[in-house]
Amino acid sequence: MKSKLRSILFSLVLAAIFTGGQVLAGAATGVQKPVSINNPIKANTFPALLQLILNIIIEVGLPIVIIGILLVGFKYITAQGKPAEITKAHEGFKWVMVGAAIIIGSRVIVALLQNTVTSITTP
Repeated sequence: MKSKLRSILFSLVLAAIFTGGQVLAGAATGVQKPVSINNPIKANTFPALLQLILNIIIEVGLPIVIIGILLVGFKYITAQGKPAEITKAHEGFKWVMVGAAIIIGSRVIVALLQNTVTSITTP
């Protein structure tokens, strides 16, 4: 009995939180107002959502690539001609460039995804 009461109270609290108290106010007055949920994402379509995600990836990824290039350059400088250290710096540079290519090529990836989705949804 206590667990049922707890679950009912928990459900009412969640409903009050997510509807701004309209459920409880409607239950008390007997008049229920329509509940609307505002879209927190600025995209209304899947391609627009992909575009927003792409912009975030580019805004976050490009500074990380620049920092990676600086760190690899620092590794080259501190290698001081040691072949093992230079090899590590080469590997680091290779992976930074792979990441940069993925970030720059993400526009192509998003375009492919958008074309695939539109070709699936259109008869």
